[in-house]
Amino acid sequence: MGSEDELLGTSPGDHLVLFYRTEEELTEQVGRYLHRALAAGGVAVAIATPAHRLMLEGWLVGAGTDVAAARVRGRYLDRDASEIG
Repeated sequence: MGSEDELLGTSPGDHLVLFYRTEEELTEQVGRYLHRALAAGGVAVAIATPAHRLMLEGWLVGAGTDVAAARVRGRYLDRDASEIG
């Protein structure tokens, strides 16, 4: 997995593909990326399996993100990957 610095090199509006070795690595790297977007006043979109979405939400809450408020405001969107066609 690349370092956090590699992810920090992304710009607003960039799309990102992440390959990972462990579930924890995925959760932390994607969580940081989504958290930064929300903390900067942007929108974060997670398209993932139900289990990964639950793990990401837990990580975001642990990082201090008010996921419920972001969701209500339309700033955090999480969708089931199997439903995206």
